[in-house]
Amino acid sequence: MKKRMKAICLISAAVLALTGCGGAGKSGLTQVTLNEVAHSIFYAPQYAAIELGYFEDEGIDLKLVNGAGADKVITALVSGDADIGFMGSEASIYTYAQGAGDYAVNFAQLTQRAGNFLVAREPDTDFHWQKLIGKKVLGGRAGGMPQMVFEYILKKNGIDPKDLFVVSVMPCTAKKFEIGRDDMSAAGEGIPDIDVSLTTRELAAMIKRAGIRFRDLPDEQFDPAFGIASGAGHIFGATGGVMEAALRTVAEIVTGKPMENVEFHEVRGLKDIREAEYDLAGTKVRVAVTSGLENAKKLLDMVKSGEKQYHFIEVMACPGGCVNGGGQPHQSGDVRNFTDLRAERAKALYSEDAGMSLRKSHENPVVKELYETYLEKPGSHKAHEILHTSYVARKVY
Repeated sequence: MKKRMKAICLISAAVLALTGCGGAGKSGLTQVTLNEVAHSIFYAPQYAAIELGYFEDEGIDLKLVNGAGADKVITALVSGDADIGFMGSEASIYTYAQGAGDYAVNFAQLTQRAGNFLVAREPDTDFHWQKLIGKKVLGGRAGGMPQMVFEYILKKNGIDPKDLFVVSVMPCTAKKFEIGRDDMSAAGEGIPDIDVSLTTRELAAMIKRAGIRFRDLPDEQFDPAFGIASGAGHIFGATGGVMEAALRTVAEIVTGKPMENVEFHEVRGLKDIREAEYDLAGTKVRVAVTSGLENAKKLLDMVKSGEKQYHFIEVMACPGGCVNGGGQPHQSGDVRNFTDLRAERAKALYSEDAGMSLRKSHENPVVKELYETYLEKPGSHKAHEILHTSYVARKVY
């Protein structure tokens, strides 16, 4: 059924959205399923009301579900798995903007600000951004979107990046070398984007050594720049994922039409070299994907000899992509002998992508804002300087 969008406050951090109400619940109560974006101390009154029976007093049998993300909440809402969604308003706005026939209605603002945190070891009741000066901050990959957004926030708040110590957590051991490259200093000459790069395995070991029971930590939302992701961003970790994410954007730019099917299965999988040709508004676009340096050499030799010609090539150094990076957690032989870890990890990423309503990088509202206020526009000189890199011949030792 079609519904007209009615937003109480589009800039609110948390809103309630609905598509319809459920049927009869226990003892004649009206059953309502509420899917919330995350469990948070911000929503403590809601949990107290449930435990104290306030909803039942009003004739409601309330079922509370943790959606673990706004995209999953809106998906549950529009698919009928939930009657009410508790989330930031951007997900429902995005769905409406895409022309969905059965879209959500934002009908109540619950918080003035998002429950997002820059986490510190000690509480600070008088925080301001300048307090980060001289502190060590756990950031993202050098040259990556999270790290770039963080630098944007710093500049927006008048903080000089040279006064910060930034740590990234990566699936790749090569990042330890890359953070020292000459072109990894978007903030200025002599100011590295990243000061130290840890692997995911090293971080896991640190958590274990510190005795932190990670599974028992309360859920929290990420800051918007880190919490609003597209499915295209998720699949970056699998071989072929970068190619597919780029194709989703390029196809719409070239054809000028929204894609109904955003999945490019020809570039997925673990075959040594995958090739595909797509017709984009009359232009034949040939692409190739490979992973592992041995396969990369084979592919590049074919290009060099003239045997093959492509418009776009994706090469990932680690076989299978970042999911199989040198810094990822190890598994014992009895697991590796019977389980293809690369395929299973990639499968998880594609599953995350398939369950999201926001699946194209260029439609991410945070990416749009970043270009409008910082990078100027796609293909701009500033974007080229910050996002692009170059390669030179290096000695093995």
